[in-house]
Amino acid sequence: MVSRQDIDALLANKNTVVDDLRQLKSSAVPAIIDIFMHDASEWNDRKRLMALRALGVVATRQALAFLVETAQDAEIDHWFRTEAVRSLGYAKHKERACAHLEPMLDHGEFQFRKNAILALGDLGTARARAALERVRELDPDERLRQRAARLLGEKEMGDEEVHRSDEKLR
Repeated sequence: MVSRQDIDALLANKNTVVDDLRQLKSSAVPAIIDIFMHDASEWNDRKRLMALRALGVVATRQALAFLVETAQDAEIDHWFRTEAVRSLGYAKHKERACAHLEPMLDHGEFQFRKNAILALGDLGTARARAALERVRELDPDERLRQRAARLLGEKEMGDEEVHRSDEKLR
């Protein structure tokens, strides 16, 4: 079992990337949540971001539920809320994460839908592809329809103006 101190150090390390988080086990989830909730200061933004990503990687029911709750909590900074959505794409339990992402495709905010689309693209399951196909056909925003098409591997992307506006999404 990894200690809270070790988890804290991993999340705070500026060289930590998502693949480094794969070493964390389900027993780390309470400590990761605690770090996100109690290390709230502008100096800890990166550590809190990595905590959300770690929860996505570990992907226990508790971790995924926390990410969904964070995404829906208006008291939490918008940036962390949308990152919670994006972090669902790191889940090793892909079907479980996909079930949480599908309803987010109907969210009223562009950024939430964009991050849900990116997360579904990362998951890459048949269910995620079906959700992306629905986005490609039905989303009210042309940029998100284009992004879904790109994630589905379609090469015909429309006019250059859409490409330039899509670059701003990254």
